[in-house]
Amino acid sequence: PSMKSTTRTTPLRQRMIDDMKARHLRPDTQQLYLNRVAEFAAHFGKSPELLGPEEIHTYRAHLIVQEKATGAVLKETVSALRFLYRVTLGNPWAIADTVWIDDAGAAAKDSEGPPFPGAVLPPLPCPAAPTTPLRQRMIEDMRVRNFALNTQNNYVQQVAKFSEYHGKSPELLGPEEIRGYQVYLVDQKHASWSVLNLTVCALRFLYRVTLGKGWMIEHIPYARKPKKLPVVLSLEEVARFLEAVLNIKHRVILMIAYAAGLRVSEAVALRIGDIDSDRMVIRVEEGKGRKDRYIGLSPRLLALLREYWKIVRPTNWLFPGGRPGTHITRSAVQQVYRKARAVAGLRKQATARSLRHSFATHLLEAGTDVRTIQILLGHRSLETTARYMHVSTQTVRAAASPLDSLPSTILEIPVTTPPKPRHF
Repeated sequence: PSMKSTTRTTPLRQRMIDDMKARHLRPDTQQLYLNRVAEFAAHFGKSPELLGPEEIHTYRAHLIVQEKATGAVLKETVSALRFLYRVTLGNPWAIADTVWIDDAGAAAKDSEGPPFPGAVLPPLPCPAAPTTPLRQRMIEDMRVRNFALNTQNNYVQQVAKFSEYHGKSPELLGPEEIRGYQVYLVDQKHASWSVLNLTVCALRFLYRVTLGKGWMIEHIPYARKPKKLPVVLSLEEVARFLEAVLNIKHRVILMIAYAAGLRVSEAVALRIGDIDSDRMVIRVEEGKGRKDRYIGLSPRLLALLREYWKIVRPTNWLFPGGRPGTHITRSAVQQVYRKARAVAGLRKQATARSLRHSFATHLLEAGTDVRTIQILLGHRSLETTARYMHVSTQTVRAAASPLDSLPSTILEIPVTTPPKPRHF
């Protein structure tokens, strides 16, 4: 049962209250979170700042075995503790979703379920491995260079896999072990180019920056990037695809991804204030490479967004997620895209990113110059944008085929009499 604390407000409790207010959590949710954290702290007789994954794991066992806690209480507790350790305390071990796993071993992810209370949340986390001095140094080196949190997590994960493969600290490994691991990824894991490239980037950073072994870089080669062209939908296919999405929030987020050429990660992170109807622009804050940019706001899209706001009434994030104070996740949008593609009957192997590709290609076909498209997409290199010229119908159909210059008689299919069958 919940107990309302009558003790004075501690600095940590006040910080958590301020964090929840800043994220517009409902007053009843705030009080519930505070109660659950207070019960957790009272069980050990210590401030939560002095407790970690081991204590959380022990407390879960206490709730299940001794308190006979219901599933609702467990879900409320993990939601409160996750907010405390991720947001208010910002503990590194609480950042990755892989830390918060259930008994079946599935990672706890943001879902498109109903908002709290009653949201589907995982049980409490299993204990996480302690952060080694080398890992902490690498994390600090990335923070100093203002790396995105997602990049930090990816780099740490790839180095951890490399270390686990050899069963040793990276400090004890050298060129031969790196080469052996790359061969393993290619021959046995059949890793994609993106995985190989991410691994190389992570190892190069570790050895060049954190370990100060610049001479190692030449022993960590990049894999050659395949020259693949993007999958582009026609205007008719885009319309058919969007009509297949019935949920208004899902339809609007996919429409804004196409109308503004946004990456999925940029679309999900939009806030109400990013829609500037006075200047008719959309502000993309900290896109890829942590770069801001502006994109034109279509009048038809603005009208749709206003209708969407009247129905959903978002307060901070333009597309709120299942948990208070969060936005919809990329994985949720990608899942919506896959379902809509099947309903629309699209045979192309398109992904959610194909809407961005289609935006750029359709602009190019409408006469927009490549430099303008580069700015709208936020590309660093014009060469990246120029690839859309290879899929634009204006480019690939600009030259007539030499077949059209041949005499028309050549195009006639000759009619021949089939030979009589031989029976002996």
